[in-house]
Amino acid sequence: MASLITIEPEDFAQLQIPSFFMSVHDYIYSSLAKKLMDEELREKEEKKRKTDDPANVSPEQLRSTNQVEWVVGEPVSIGFVQTLYDTKLCAAFLLPFFLSKNLHTLIDESATLPTVKLNPLPGETKGIYILDVKRLSTQFGKELSLSCSQWSEDAGNMWNFQALRDKNGTNGDHAIWFEKHLNFFNRLDKHEELYDMWKVVELEVHQDHCSCKLKFAAGDYDRALGLAEEGHKLCKEMQDLFGASWAVAPRPSSNGHGGGVGIGYSNRNR
Repeated sequence: MASLITIEPEDFAQLQIPSFFMSVHDYIYSSLAKKLMDEELREKEEKKRKTDDPANVSPEQLRSTNQVEWVVGEPVSIGFVQTLYDTKLCAAFLLPFFLSKNLHTLIDESATLPTVKLNPLPGETKGIYILDVKRLSTQFGKELSLSCSQWSEDAGNMWNFQALRDKNGTNGDHAIWFEKHLNFFNRLDKHEELYDMWKVVELEVHQDHCSCKLKFAAGDYDRALGLAEEGHKLCKEMQDLFGASWAVAPRPSSNGHGGGVGIGYSNRNR
């Protein structure tokens, strides 16, 4: 049988106040008490759901809950912001972007970094915003501007990023190419002594791979490195003979980039 007793929303809200409820609880009939209990349980469940939803967690809470272990003497692992992945789909990154200090900047200042809007990708209706690589390069550094130790730091971060982009992780073809490519230069004899020579070869091969999907072939790397080393020695001998102001004009290469030691065959000028 339906109840003939009704209660206004304002009065029901008052009954949910503990102090008021205690003053009248002796006069509360059972069906109303059950309704009050059901409402309290519903509110608790709703509050718990909102707390568990990542979209409702403040940045401060995220920073406090996503803490990482710190081991003294070891570098702290650095994450990669989503804009890095979005930008890589549409533009080539400069190597200095992957210095640890610059990755920290991309995380800490992500809301204020310069961006550009792209036209919609195939199958999409809206364009996306990506990092303005040209403007950021004035802050992060140009290609070939890194020291040898910075290049080694950069290479480790670059490989971690590329492995995360590979659907098969560290065992995927994409990640394996970067591992072999970066380790080839990182493990060279006279690694630091010949850095000014081999860094140009590394950049050119890296660019060719991004353009033409070149396979890694250690023999081709050795030949390109040999040509670069011969040119480096010749340049040094001429400088010793004619003075530090003398410079060898770069000869054209087979890949159209200029510089003359590449192993690829792209026609794109940079």
